[in-house]
Amino acid sequence: MLIENEEVVTDAPLCLCNVVLNTEKTSPTLIYDKKTGYYLMYCKKCGFKTNSSQNKQSVITDWFYSNIQGNAHIKTRWIQRYNKQQGTAITSGGTSPSKGE
Repeated sequence: MLIENEEVVTDAPLCLCNVVLNTEKTSPTLIYDKKTGYYLMYCKKCGFKTNSSQNKQSVITDWFYSNIQGNAHIKTRWIQRYNKQQGTAITSGGTSPSKGE
């Protein structure tokens, strides 16, 4: 991946990993891959990421709507998406369910 530009976006919502995984508050990073022409936003702390797109605004919008603080539905969807991206099985409490559950 040839990255032309990488910047921390401080005016975007913080990643929900600070709520779900009890990590430190982290602003997302926006990257632009010059080779493919795609943008992506991700959290350097937990690895949560948006869908990539050649449209910068759609990537930013994806991040904003995926990380709304204080919304139970968004938190549930964030957990589902995080689990799919990371291959994990965290629950709404930020823990992995024990075997047999």
